[in-house]
Amino acid sequence: MIINATMLVQACNFFIAYALLRTLLFKPAVKAIQQEQQEKEHLNKLIAEREKKLEQTNEEKKQAWQKFQGQFAQAAPDVKQDYIAHADVEPPEEEKQITDEELERLAEDMSKELVKKVRK
Repeated sequence: MIINATMLVQACNFFIAYALLRTLLFKPAVKAIQQEQQEKEHLNKLIAEREKKLEQTNEEKKQAWQKFQGQFAQAAPDVKQDYIAHADVEPPEEEKQITDEELERLAEDMSKELVKKVRK
């Protein structure tokens, strides 16, 4: 095999191109990818910490809710006893029935008032 000047020039060009690509393209690209991975890991850690805090907060709220329910159950009046104590009170009178004429008159009055307010 004969090694001539053209082959040596091509080999030199290859090594120069390799060195330039490695220093100008590959190293910065790898560095950027590693930096993104580190940021992603950091964010995942932050998310995990916040989820843990959220779970703790929810557990505290659940315990407080159960405590309040227990306190309310102890302090709530017995409705049956209260009803029996007031059983001698007469029920309220039935409400007055509105006739159709009165209902129409009330509707007209209300519509007139609304028109006045809108026009102001």
